[in-house]
Amino acid sequence: MQGYVLATYNELVELFGQPDEPCDKITNSWNIQMRFSNMTVVSEIYDYKEDLSDGDRDRKEIWHIGGSSEMNVTAVGEVLGRAVYKDFSQAYEAWTHQ
Repeated sequence: MQGYVLATYNELVELFGQPDEPCDKITNSWNIQMRFSNMTVVSEIYDYKEDLSDGDRDRKEIWHIGGSSEMNVTAVGEVLGRAVYKDFSQAYEAWTHQ
């Protein structure tokens, strides 16, 4: 896990399609490949230990960003056009003030 982003379930589905099959402690995840800084970056956006599709799918929630480096977090922020967070407390602070 590299960071966090605030997004709605519906935004993620609109951008990346339906989530991958659930596994272990992850209910919704998207493995996305994108071009960033002249490189191919593969990131994962996912929920962890909670089903963020269960409930209001238009409410912004805190999603995890996975990948091999901080570049994954930056690339996801660019694609979504919003702030990303390296620390959960920062993401939580932003989530409580939305």
